[in-house]
Amino acid sequence: MKRRIVLLGPPASGKGSQAQMVSQKYQIPAVSTGHLLRDEALANSELGKQAASYTSKGQLAPDQLVMAVLKKWLGSGRNSYIFDGFPRTLAQALQLKPLLDSAQIPLDIVLFLECDFATIESRVLGRVSCFDCKKVFRVGLHVESAESPCPECGGRLIRRADDQPAVLQHRMVQYFDKTAPLVDYYRAEGILNVIDGSQALDNVFVQIEEALRR
Repeated sequence: MKRRIVLLGPPASGKGSQAQMVSQKYQIPAVSTGHLLRDEALANSELGKQAASYTSKGQLAPDQLVMAVLKKWLGSGRNSYIFDGFPRTLAQALQLKPLLDSAQIPLDIVLFLECDFATIESRVLGRVSCFDCKKVFRVGLHVESAESPCPECGGRLIRRADDQPAVLQHRMVQYFDKTAPLVDYYRAEGILNVIDGSQALDNVFVQIEEALRR
């Protein structure tokens, strides 16, 4: 079974949810570089101080720093991983490949969660999260309305500030400009598997399991 995985897809295609489901069932650590950078900053490490110098100004950490943090994480005896939404650019993918190859843990598979814009828009505009437990839900699927209590803890549901039509349009432009080219790159590498991400969560997970077992 394939255990070294990249999850690729547009915003709201379900990458985070599927990463969590695969991680829990198969005991494969899921990681996002954003979380790694925040952990380093909280630990006040040298890498964390560098990360904070960018994030405190609202800037993205440069690829060199992201790769350094990722290399540190991989150096802890990892032999499997799920990268959630990383790499985001072709430049990152080109830097990631030799890093993984040198650690003798090359990518097994890239799962591209393909999703049409109408589905993405519906998910984003219907998304709410709990102020207390931070879990994410969808209006009309998990809760009746944004004013409903959290079904997990009874807390107050809120909408993310970036779950707005104008913000989504900007994120989609960024996705097609920077991330979409990775589909052709990984297809050429022979490790791309296209998954219909517009289906229900459980149906998508079934497709992913089939791909991981092939």
